[in-house]
Amino acid sequence: MKEKFKFENIEGALKGQAFNHALPMTRNWDDTLDTIHYLLLKKWYYVAIATNTKRGGKLLKNGLGLERKRKSLPEEMQTILKLKISSFEGLKKKIRQKQLKSGEDRDVWHFSSQWKEFPEGTKVIELTQANLSGMVKSKGATKICYIVLDGKATTVDVNTCMFIVHKVFSDKAYAAKVLKEVEKLKKQGGPAGMEPQLKKAVDIRGARQPGTVMMELRDHPKEVENVTDAEWYLLQGYFEKLKESSQLTDMHIKVEQLLKLHFGEKALRGG
Repeated sequence: MKEKFKFENIEGALKGQAFNHALPMTRNWDDTLDTIHYLLLKKWYYVAIATNTKRGGKLLKNGLGLERKRKSLPEEMQTILKLKISSFEGLKKKIRQKQLKSGEDRDVWHFSSQWKEFPEGTKVIELTQANLSGMVKSKGATKICYIVLDGKATTVDVNTCMFIVHKVFSDKAYAAKVLKEVEKLKKQGGPAGMEPQLKKAVDIRGARQPGTVMMELRDHPKEVENVTDAEWYLLQGYFEKLKESSQLTDMHIKVEQLLKLHFGEKALRGG
């Protein structure tokens, strides 16, 4: 039986990657990226997917693929749409250097300062697929893409993105179901039909305080269904402060995992 993915595996990984970033060679690269693109279009912090392939999965000798992108972007993120092949290749080298220097990999790479077309704070997730003639990450034989996220994306946002990617990678039946929806939208409205209504950043007005929600979930776990996105956002910051001050208890951990599983599953449903 396949082990069920646990959301906490991502945050709990202090070294290396918490989940697989290499798509099996038996999976269709284009279909997988289309599925991820469609699901992430629902998230306000998603910017684009840049890849070194063209339709059909063939490697590009020159240039890069940037057709999977959000139409409406904040002004500071629009430079990503001008991404050059030199920057794409430079990003690969930049990540490799960090891997060699630290001796470990990461699920998400952060830009602490502006770098070429990437504004300060930009986050990228690297995904790969080996060709039949090459090994993963071997030069010239690997399909590579970078999922680009807005620098204002929170830890919760990034975790949600990675949860979605993992679901598409690991659950072929789920990926196929979403792809059918994507193909249907393409036929109905062309490219315009691909972009669902944009969900913006969380508005915390009217949200209950973290302590109030904590007590309710401690006594009545089923009430997790009534926790709003704004309350989950505030609770995430609350848990981080408890961790920093070493005040996190078993009760806090239990409630935190309950919320992570609920909101991770909600993200997969498009909620």
